[in-house]
Amino acid sequence: MESQATITYNRIIGPEYISILVKYADKHLLPKPEFTIIQSAPLYKATLTLRDWLNNEPEAVFTSNYVNSKSVAKINVAELGINYLKEASEDEGIVWSDLDFDYVGIMHRWTQVNGIDPPVYEIEEAATKSKSGTVEFIATLLLRIQDQPYEFRAPFAAPSKAKAKMVAAYFAFTTFSEYERIDDDVNE
Repeated sequence: MESQATITYNRIIGPEYISILVKYADKHLLPKPEFTIIQSAPLYKATLTLRDWLNNEPEAVFTSNYVNSKSVAKINVAELGINYLKEASEDEGIVWSDLDFDYVGIMHRWTQVNGIDPPVYEIEEAATKSKSGTVEFIATLLLRIQDQPYEFRAPFAAPSKAKAKMVAAYFAFTTFSEYERIDDDVNE
């Protein structure tokens, strides 16, 4: 049986893997990723085919392990596809930021899944400027869980307000998801 942290992680992060692959294909005018679900009652596995943009031939095919859920199988195989694209980026010039998660959106979904009010972000100009002299920003994510306030200040400045929010959201989400995994290990 899957732990609560794994279930929560799949509900929050999982859709991002699929979304990133589709957005990446759209942005780069590539054929859409093709997912196929294979059932071997009561388990499922998924295959993902990424096609070459020149001749539409399969460039890479991935297969997940069997799991209890169609959606988890699809998430698992999408993660394999993203990892493949990240590895290929060194050779083919793929932009890494195309394959990054929207941690602001992920943090918002995390609060929804856990029945918590959405986070509030405070953004300010950093005390120092970048090497090129442009203004940078630091964000702080504020969250209240069971009347307990939490504050996550980004550990470094970013070149835009949006990226500063992303850094703070990433820091908060990774902290809470790690805490959930530890809590699950203790409760097992």
